[in-house]
Amino acid sequence: MKLKLLPILIFTLMTLCACNATFTENELFAPVGEAVWDDAENFSEGFAAVKKDGLWGFVDENGEIAIEPQFESVWSFKEGLAAVQIDGLWGYIDTTGDVVIEPKYKLTWGFSEGLAAVQSAEIYNLYGYINTKGEMVIEPQFNYAKSFKNGTALVQGGELISTGHKYSFVRPDGTLFNDFEWYGAEEFSEGLAEVFKTYESGFVDTDGNIVIDYVLDDAKEFSEGLAAYQADSVWGYIDNEGNTVIEPKYEAVESFAEGIAVVQSEYLYGFINKNGEEITEIKYKYAYSSKNGRARVGVLKMLVTSFGYIDGEGNEIIEAQYAEAKDFSEGFAAVCKQNKNEWNIIDLEGKDVTDSIFDEISAFKNGYAVYEINGKHGFIKIK
Repeated sequence: MKLKLLPILIFTLMTLCACNATFTENELFAPVGEAVWDDAENFSEGFAAVKKDGLWGFVDENGEIAIEPQFESVWSFKEGLAAVQIDGLWGYIDTTGDVVIEPKYKLTWGFSEGLAAVQSAEIYNLYGYINTKGEMVIEPQFNYAKSFKNGTALVQGGELISTGHKYSFVRPDGTLFNDFEWYGAEEFSEGLAEVFKTYESGFVDTDGNIVIDYVLDDAKEFSEGLAAYQADSVWGYIDNEGNTVIEPKYEAVESFAEGIAVVQSEYLYGFINKNGEEITEIKYKYAYSSKNGRARVGVLKMLVTSFGYIDGEGNEIIEAQYAEAKDFSEGFAAVCKQNKNEWNIIDLEGKDVTDSIFDEISAFKNGYAVYEINGKHGFIKIK
């Protein structure tokens, strides 16, 4: 009887130990509490959302429970308040966990510039905006609404067309740029927003004035003074006055980041600088925008994709050797080695700075990252 129970006992002990696995401190990183959460989101304004037994709460930056798990779902803290779901409806709590805005909305967004978009559970599911006191300052009237950014918010309403309702922008006082004239629109970046008049797009400023006329087939947001645009099915770049800076010739492109941009030709990717010069060959199977002076690239080796990183001049700084990899943030990146299911962290030179112990790990944000081991989530911070 004892011999039959022994393997079961050993297996049970091993399982219990595995479930309680927590990152061990090293010279660069320290654990924040233990890895005991069923799910978790990264820190925002000093608190991180955590899930336990089907309910969400928050921990502080020491990993201690600040607000007991009790909510069906939550958003991160924004401007001192977090949206929470209770009995299917959404309201807001403060950092002590007190409900300060009654849960009565079908859906909510986080606060931005003192306002939050909320979807009414009563008025035809329309969106309006409330302030941090819970006062409705822009009455529910929109079919969809985004958060405020640089003094404006993208909204939909008015005429219903084949692609949905038309677009406009609303100001904090509730006034609109126009009576929903645009067939499509994107949020503002660097003071300009792309808007569509039927099938062609242009750019407007924050006063609603057309700055770049409706002559573009499509475009992307402005970044570092340039915006990608499409003409006759190929892509190039314009400046903020609409002048062509890099002639259209690529099948697809991304916005500039840290002085370089991803471009595609014949189903392969490479990088150009702001002079339009190709700083790498167009040879990568995958390529991603630069962050922290490193851009992630994927190459095909013996029918297997391997990921590595280049620098801002196109030099291959970290050899393509990983089965999976993530972008750098705050000087570190998560990578997964070939033939393994474990994630590790590397520095900007490609040096391993932790043991490969993670089942998954997020990008660092404000010095913190969320990791997963054996189905449980925890946090680490940069020391």
